[in-house]
Amino acid sequence: VCARRSRERIAMSSPPPSPTPRMSESEGEDLFADNMADDYQPVPELDTLEGEPGITGEDAAELTAEQRAAAEAEMNQRDRGTKRRYEETQDEEDGGQGRRRMSRRIEQEDDAFDDDDGLDSLTDFKITPGQPLPDQVARAIKRSFERFLLEFRRKGETEATYHDVIARMAEKYSQSLPVRVEDLVEYNTRLVLQLAEFPSVLLPLLHEAALDVVHSQYPTYDSKSEVFVRLVDFPVEDKIRSLRGVNVNTIVHIVGVVTKRTLVLPELRELYVDCVKCGYRLGPFFITDSNDDVKPGDCPECGSRGPFKVNREDSLYRNYQKITLQEAPGSVPPGRTPRAKEVILT
Repeated sequence: VCARRSRERIAMSSPPPSPTPRMSESEGEDLFADNMADDYQPVPELDTLEGEPGITGEDAAELTAEQRAAAEAEMNQRDRGTKRRYEETQDEEDGGQGRRRMSRRIEQEDDAFDDDDGLDSLTDFKITPGQPLPDQVARAIKRSFERFLLEFRRKGETEATYHDVIARMAEKYSQSLPVRVEDLVEYNTRLVLQLAEFPSVLLPLLHEAALDVVHSQYPTYDSKSEVFVRLVDFPVEDKIRSLRGVNVNTIVHIVGVVTKRTLVLPELRELYVDCVKCGYRLGPFFITDSNDDVKPGDCPECGSRGPFKVNREDSLYRNYQKITLQEAPGSVPPGRTPRAKEVILT
């Protein structure tokens, strides 16, 4: 509504804008322009809510606690109905076997895991910097997180907490799965401690486990898609000016004001190339943060060393955006300059 009001207000009260110079990625967009206050000028003909005629923002703000609770109950009931319809569709397609298959697979892995030595149900595992994670530990971490998503219940709840969260995500074909750190701490404290210190090692395992759970329950979910576990409400909060080298490659929780942002840009994650001489497609080549340059090598069809052309239709990209996060005015010590950090959103 705010975005629509801003556009209509500009169209009604402002002259035709002059051409805006193209914004470069490094410069970004300044969110504190001189005319920022113009977006908040009252426009009576536009200050109305969509829906019932004659209802304004002032009327909506005067809801009593009982009316607000009734409205929330109605929306929850509508969401549950939508979720049930989506689950019924999935059950018709796979016979309702998704969750049972996942449970049986976890039980079989548990039986095999009980025969292994050296690890007591993720209570004594430890990650050594610079050393690869043993396959046994990686399997145990993935299985533990799968159980968390399928079985964890908050106090007072009768159904698995993240069953509805996964259903809403799959219904929208979203890729972000929010997980409260408090819930994960209650389920497995040791895992959270290691996760906070080594996120680059453990987060990919959680992403894979979440994707397995989604595919087991919703087979129509895009097989080429990814699921990203988003940790919510991390309990420890750091200040922007207190970040040091010790915080590199760890999870930090900071609060600030966004003062600049770039456009949403594509980032290559999975590369396919075509041989120009014979047309053979090579790939996929997976692009990671450590891969600065990818060389296809020889074409297996004609033996040529190139040239190669990027296959843009089959290559996969991921969106990212850069923002500048600055200390909030109230948190800056007297006489000090606000500190800022550049953040890359993926």
